[in-house]
Amino acid sequence: LGANRVFIFSAFGLFNAGLDSFDKAYRDGLFDKVFTTNLVYRMPELKKRDWYCEVELSKYLSKTKYAKLVSVLPKNEGDTFDISLIEATLGKIKYGMVFSEIRKTFSPETAEFLSSGFLMRSELSDIDMIYRAKKYYNLSPSYIRTNLVGYRYLLSAAVFDRLIEAESADEFMNIFRKSRYASRIQRIGIEDVELFRKKAVVENEIRQIHFSADPAVVLSAYLRFLETECENIIKIIDKGRFSVL
Repeated sequence: LGANRVFIFSAFGLFNAGLDSFDKAYRDGLFDKVFTTNLVYRMPELKKRDWYCEVELSKYLSKTKYAKLVSVLPKNEGDTFDISLIEATLGKIKYGMVFSEIRKTFSPETAEFLSSGFLMRSELSDIDMIYRAKKYYNLSPSYIRTNLVGYRYLLSAAVFDRLIEAESADEFMNIFRKSRYASRIQRIGIEDVELFRKKAVVENEIRQIHFSADPAVVLSAYLRFLETECENIIKIIDKGRFSVL
C-alpha cells in the first residue's frame, strides 16, 4: 500500500505460534513495531524484542466498572500475580453487574428466576475451586476464602465454612454429598467435580427452558445453555488438535 512505516496494534497479543515469524518479518522490514496491552500474559522473551512495545492500560481500569480489578493486578513489571485471585475478582464484578441489571430491568418474580441460574453457576464454580484447592494444591482455608466469588444458591454460609475447613478432598466430598445438592449428586454422579458442575447447571437450564412460561427466563436459560454447548465444541476441537497419535 506504499506505507513508509507499519505499526501493529493488538489487544490480545498472546503470540501462541511463537515469535520467529515476527522476528523474520521485522528483519525483512515488513513492520516497525507491535503494540499490545499489559492486561494479558506476555512471555518474558517478548520484552527483549526491539520490535515490541507494551502499552500500560491498567490505570484506565480504575475509571470503569472493572475498577476493583486494579488492586489485584501486578503493580510493577516483573511482579508476580495470582491468576486465581484475578479470576475471582472478575467473577465478583461480572455477577454483580448481572444481578444489578436483572433487578433494575425485571419484575421481582422474573428477577428471582433469572438470578437462580447465574447463582447456581457462581456457587458451583466456588465448589469446584474449593475441591481443586483441597485435592491438588493443599491450599489454606484463608487463601481459599480470598479466591471465592461468594454468591450463594443452595448452600448456607455454615456449609461453605465446613467445606473450606475440610482437612482433605475426601472430607470435602463427604460434606458435599450430604448437602442440598445430594439429590443431584445421586442422579448425575460426582466422579469429576468439574463435570458435575457443568451437568448440574445444564440440567437446571433445560428445566427452565422446558417449564418456564416467562420468555425472559427461557431466553436467558437458552443462552447459557448455548454458551456451554460452544465450550464443549471448543474442547472437542482442542482435543483433536493436541491429541498424540
